[in-house]
Amino acid sequence: MAISQNFPSVRPTLDLNFAATKRLDPRITFSRGSVGTYHDSTGTIQIAAPHVARFDHNPATGESLGLLVEEARTNLRIYSSAPNASNSYRIYGNATYNAAVVAPDGTATATLITGNGSSSGFDNYPNDYGSNGGAVQTYSFYVRNVNATSLQISMGGYGNPTYTFTFATETGVANAAASGSGFQKLSNGWYRIWLTGTKSNQFWYQQAYIDNGSATSASMYFWGGHQREAGSFPTSYIPTPATFTGRASTATFYNSSGIIQTAAAGVARSAAFFPDSNGVFRPAGLLLEAAGTNLVTYSEQFDNAAWTKSGATVTANVTTSPDGTTTADKLVENSANSGHFITQNFGNGLNPGTIYSYTVFVKASERTYCTVQMWGNSQRLGIAINLSTGAIVQTDTANTTLLSSSVIPFPNGWYRVNITGSGNTANTYGLYLAGVAVWDGVGNAVWQDGKSYQGNGTSGIFVWGAQVEQNSYATSYIPTTASTVTRAADTSTSATVTRSADVANITGTNFSSWHIQGQGTLAVQGDVTYRSSYQNYIALYGSGYASNRMALYLAPAGHRAYIDPPGISPAITGQTSGTYSLAVAYNATNGASSFNGGSSSTFNTGSISSTFTTLTLSGADDPPGLSRIKRLTYWPTRLSDATLQQITR
Repeated sequence: MAISQNFPSVRPTLDLNFAATKRLDPRITFSRGSVGTYHDSTGTIQIAAPHVARFDHNPATGESLGLLVEEARTNLRIYSSAPNASNSYRIYGNATYNAAVVAPDGTATATLITGNGSSSGFDNYPNDYGSNGGAVQTYSFYVRNVNATSLQISMGGYGNPTYTFTFATETGVANAAASGSGFQKLSNGWYRIWLTGTKSNQFWYQQAYIDNGSATSASMYFWGGHQREAGSFPTSYIPTPATFTGRASTATFYNSSGIIQTAAAGVARSAAFFPDSNGVFRPAGLLLEAAGTNLVTYSEQFDNAAWTKSGATVTANVTTSPDGTTTADKLVENSANSGHFITQNFGNGLNPGTIYSYTVFVKASERTYCTVQMWGNSQRLGIAINLSTGAIVQTDTANTTLLSSSVIPFPNGWYRVNITGSGNTANTYGLYLAGVAVWDGVGNAVWQDGKSYQGNGTSGIFVWGAQVEQNSYATSYIPTTASTVTRAADTSTSATVTRSADVANITGTNFSSWHIQGQGTLAVQGDVTYRSSYQNYIALYGSGYASNRMALYLAPAGHRAYIDPPGISPAITGQTSGTYSLAVAYNATNGASSFNGGSSSTFNTGSISSTFTTLTLSGADDPPGLSRIKRLTYWPTRLSDATLQQITR
């Protein structure tokens, strides 16, 4: 099917090899009045500026797919970046925002959702109740599996079209109302999933539910690309970003080097970065968070009396901290054979309905092991960490449920450690503590219940920035001194966004210099990985357009090449997925067309009266559609039927 491998002896007068050159021929006039997205050679989603052509790639393999041309579409889903409880999504389960995984656009903006014992997933409710009844719409988003078996997505209202995708077999099943649904595999375990259905006049919503047979442990990453558009197929992702409107307090964020910065009250955190699991800080863009409260005091002053020392001492301000200041403390073991730790009371017990998230920064010194824990009497929740590698070497969950834990590397040897969990029995004792223990790494980890080792009185680790939140995930760092501190919620707005149509034409002398009236052969090689009503529509036309054109296009009912007048439109049946080649040749008496090297479909042209003045590659023309054009070639003569088969193999 590679046109370039089977050229006839007659030389073409136009040869546009978009997949190879990844640029526009200077004879092409191109426009698009908005930004547009595409996949680069690594499969990462990129944004092209207005009036800049997009050269797309297969996001799973990196194969160049050529020029991307689309009709205009509007993303009706606001806040498209990710499911987030603060921007009109309703979360089922426990969510971690800006999760430490690289999103399809290379940012740190994914959301990890884990089942909480009853369900896991999300839904959202656009405000279009009672409108657009009967309209065909497509909903799409991106997912990366952790341990789920399948994902079910649906759109609400009567009829409730649904689509279920099974990860193990990479198959999907849709009900009759959602027959146009499907998926596209990306790199790094991501998939784009879409659901197509006919909208009712009822309240219209979208939702996604994870299933692995146990909602308690089902987990999956979700990322933006949340898109609801009028049409029977998904087009490229149209971001609907948030616009910051205010925040009544200061707030922190990480810069591109991973150093904690502080934004003043009312100032957007528009250049935030988050670390992936390898400690590479990736852009997160505008950071928006709900209100949060740090329940521990003196979050950077572990020498203060608010922190109880047991078998240990603390030396203040001995090394550079994660915010670039010399405010990190050193936790040093004493010489006793005991546990060596610091603690602070933060709450009234860890009960099944109360979820806490505890984070603290730790760094190796003479000792390269530590434990981070929450506990109260018979309840313990903690992890032991190798500070040389960041590996979790032991977990303790006595009468508790550990919902998540992470050890993320930061600059200068620091790790931000997080444990999130709840009790699995009611705590009637009231007291609950957060702590850090230094450990020699030998034998059992040093939990608060009496496990110990012989200290030397000089060895220790560095600690900084403790935070406990009554929340199911860790938020940005909130520094405290003598009292708890609340970070106010970020407020924002978002609106629907329209991506303009791509319009690519050759006209005037740029057209007449290679085109011959009354005869010719036009061949196109493209990609139909994404199926649509009309794809890869290429046309030569003159005045009157619809009644004066020769065109190639793919459609569900069959692939066609037609000339009007005299109104010849032979169908070439057969569906395909992936790369294809289609060609048509004609002169004043007869013509033929071939698809993927198949037998030529011949036809009588009669007297062709068409006078062509323009070549269009436009996604805005009739019929509209979605094109990924690898190569387009024109010969100024009617090639033979056998040659048509040869050049489309």
